[in-house]
Amino acid sequence: MGLATMAVLICSNVVISALRNYIPKSIRIPIYIVIIATFVTVVDMLLAAYQPDLHKQLVYLFLLSWSTV
Repeated sequence: MGLATMAVLICSNVVISALRNYIPKSIRIPIYIVIIATFVTVVDMLLAAYQPDLHKQLVYLFLLSWSTV
C-alpha cells in the first residue's frame, strides 16, 4: 500500500510539474484532480492484475478512483 501511494504521488507530481506552465490558472485544480485520478486508477488496475489478494483488501482504492470521475 505504501508503494502504491508513493508511486501515485511521485508520478502525479512529475506530470503536474511538467505541465504546470501550460495549464491555464482557471482550470488548474480540475486538471490536477484528473491527473491524480488517472494515476490512482492505473495503480488500482495494476494491483488487480498482479496482486489480487491485496486489491480485494483495499476496497477504498476502487471508491477513490470512481469518486473523482
